[in-house]
Amino acid sequence: MANLVIMESYRKVYIVDDDDDDVYILQEVLNGLRLKPVVFRDGEELLDSLRTAEAPKVIILDYHLPLANAKDILRKIQDLAIEKRPKVLVWSNYLSENEKLACLKEGADWYMDKPRSYRLVKSKLDRILTDWLNVEEDRS
Repeated sequence: MANLVIMESYRKVYIVDDDDDDVYILQEVLNGLRLKPVVFRDGEELLDSLRTAEAPKVIILDYHLPLANAKDILRKIQDLAIEKRPKVLVWSNYLSENEKLACLKEGADWYMDKPRSYRLVKSKLDRILTDWLNVEEDRS
């Protein structure tokens, strides 16, 4: 698969996940795409950051988190005064179709089942982030 060239040197992508293995895979994929992952272990940490810092372009949000699930966090993000709302990808191992639709209704831009391999995560995120971040493939 072709390497991606980011028009800006780095772009922040927030990862909100409490599973060490999932965080590791996402960090490796994002670093490989020359993005800058910032990790939060629960929704409250994310919300605190969104209240005080410039919002990232993308948030990758696990559905099942301590303190609140993705639907609750998405509602709270909508209530924040964010100048440019980030794209939100919700991902999880186990969600019903109703839960997936509820996340989209609450403001998620996409839902993705958690693939269990680095290669599958990279392949799926390549496609999504290429569109969301306006990256161009390096054809050299």
